[in-house]
Amino acid sequence: MGLKPLIQSLLRQNYHITHPYHRLRLRLGSLRSQDKIVIYQMSKVGSTTIWKSLEALNLDIPIYHVHTLRHEQISRAIERDKTNFPKLRFMYPETIHSEYLRSQLDQKNIINPWSVITLVRDPVAKILSSFFQNLERELLLGLDYRKRINAEGETKVLQELIERFYQEQVNNSRRKHPFEWFNFELKESLNFDIFAAPSLSKRNYYVYNSRLARILVLKLESLNDSYQSAFQEFLGLQNFNLVQANVGLQKRYKSLYKSFLRHVNLPVDYLDKIYQTELVRHFYSQSEIEQFYQRWTRY
Repeated sequence: MGLKPLIQSLLRQNYHITHPYHRLRLRLGSLRSQDKIVIYQMSKVGSTTIWKSLEALNLDIPIYHVHTLRHEQISRAIERDKTNFPKLRFMYPETIHSEYLRSQLDQKNIINPWSVITLVRDPVAKILSSFFQNLERELLLGLDYRKRINAEGETKVLQELIERFYQEQVNNSRRKHPFEWFNFELKESLNFDIFAAPSLSKRNYYVYNSRLARILVLKLESLNDSYQSAFQEFLGLQNFNLVQANVGLQKRYKSLYKSFLRHVNLPVDYLDKIYQTELVRHFYSQSEIEQFYQRWTRY
């Protein structure tokens, strides 16, 4: 057996080899450049597409993809990956990336400001997509639910999912607004308050500057119209192309997801709670918010 297959075999067998191996790999990779491109955003906003598109360019700058840089969240993710390793036989790259970048922040080891890319998305669409991704990881939607639909019928399974969504999201007063992510993450980790900076509501993207990072913020809804000019301005990339990845309607649970979106009926007071906030108005214009309402309101 060659060296590479041997290493891959060991990485699939032993968490205590896999974890330090990937940490070392990131440290060695960072030696080739003092610059960093960090895709840092809440989940389910199209970030995997940006990540894979940049990786396809084979740039000389390390690229990282993270959802959190908070100590507590990173510790939970590491413990989750460790617990699930015997079944999954891998660690999520985001976990290793988060751990490494957090150590850079803690050591104040930032020579050049990071190039940070983050995205926003219709918050209700983000909530629905996150709900299904969590179910996929928890219940193996694409496998178990196909069997249940065949045995019990789609109507019963859909009703169960809708009731669960209401319990966990619509009727759960403890749920934070998705855009609080910018306060919990960007503000705490990079000391940048986006809500004190110029609004994105009348723009498709904007580049913010702070001591620790240059930050490109994009709207997912207008990404196809703005990504080329945005990445040319931000990273100097010419003819940058997107590689679609991790799209919910292309996943193994896509049929169930489509049915869920057709049948879930979101109360207006719930939509008001999500959309009628300064958090949303900072990123979206009134006309854009009205379009979101129209998407989710059934007459």
